[in-house]
Amino acid sequence: YDPDFAMQLGQRLQEVHGKTVFPFTQAPKYYNEAVRTLERLLTEVHIVNGKKVRALCHDGDPVLAWMMTNLIVRKNAKDEWMPDKGSSPQKIDIAVAVLMAISECLFSEDGGKSIYTKRGAIDISDDNLQSATATTEQDYNDPWN
Repeated sequence: YDPDFAMQLGQRLQEVHGKTVFPFTQAPKYYNEAVRTLERLLTEVHIVNGKKVRALCHDGDPVLAWMMTNLIVRKNAKDEWMPDKGSSPQKIDIAVAVLMAISECLFSEDGGKSIYTKRGAIDISDDNLQSATATTEQDYNDPWN
């Protein structure tokens, strides 16, 4: 959460929903490695089963694609990189969320272990809003779980 603009949200997630939260200040020094990692992942190509695939890709979600194209990288005097949208009224919220997720993967205390090893994947498509591996009614009803 952004400690300057979402302190209440962070507290509510922690106190009401029992979720672990961490502050993420909207400043270049906090985004620098995540932005550089995103750039590397978007340009890095691997050979998988004889086919070239990017290290990071998505399923074609049009809103994600739109917001990623709105993203501008701003560099400060220390050569620290940060997401920006310039003077454009266009949105970059999902792109920023991707960068925050990358940062959490890079710096999390649990070594970047995936939650999927603990609870499995959840199918959130319109046709199936049930968890493929949910074991209790709470797993189905808690949107934060």
